[in-house]
Amino acid sequence: MRGFRMGGSVLAVVAVAFAMTGEASATDEGAVTFEGGPSVRLGSMSPSVGSGDAVKRVSFGARVGMRYGFTSRLEVQASGFWEWRATFVHEPATVPSAGGGLSGALTEDVSRFGASAGVRYALLGMVWRMPVGVDVGWTHTSLTERDLLGTPGRASLGLNLGDGTSDQLSLAPFIGLEWLATDRLSFSIVPRVELLVGSPSAVSVIVPFTMGWSFYWF
Repeated sequence: MRGFRMGGSVLAVVAVAFAMTGEASATDEGAVTFEGGPSVRLGSMSPSVGSGDAVKRVSFGARVGMRYGFTSRLEVQASGFWEWRATFVHEPATVPSAGGGLSGALTEDVSRFGASAGVRYALLGMVWRMPVGVDVGWTHTSLTERDLLGTPGRASLGLNLGDGTSDQLSLAPFIGLEWLATDRLSFSIVPRVELLVGSPSAVSVIVPFTMGWSFYWF
């Protein structure tokens, strides 16, 4: 009996290991997965006007998307996102003016939305998977409440900088972890490093927390 118990324990361990690292489920091929959830961005951005140091800021948003599985491991994906406004303060910053450059603290509220498409490949197996890949997309940035404040005192210097917008190309490689709770329901955390090309230049680490649901239509 003791031998049977030991044999049963070994089989259980093997079964768990196979479930975690074995071949991906063949039913992923042809699956269309819709997913969405909140996201957190830790971003570094240069001043949108004048010159100064880049500053870091945390902002929050949401992301929705869909994926299609060409094979059990290879998928193409498309997604859209929107991010709430976050305030960036660049100090010191120098802004051009009629009488020359003025220095102070440049404040600006930044919000974003955009879309991207890319490809991803699942490295692990049936239950736990490690998706890696890259997205290329477009990001629209809105810059509001821009002002140059004097230091000390934080009083406006009256430059009337106004609002601004920019549309930029984005490039975002990613790697993360996905849990296939059932053959349809999945949860994932897939951090990405996003580079915005153009002005204002920005580099960010974005962490989306998503839930997905798969359909097998094809």
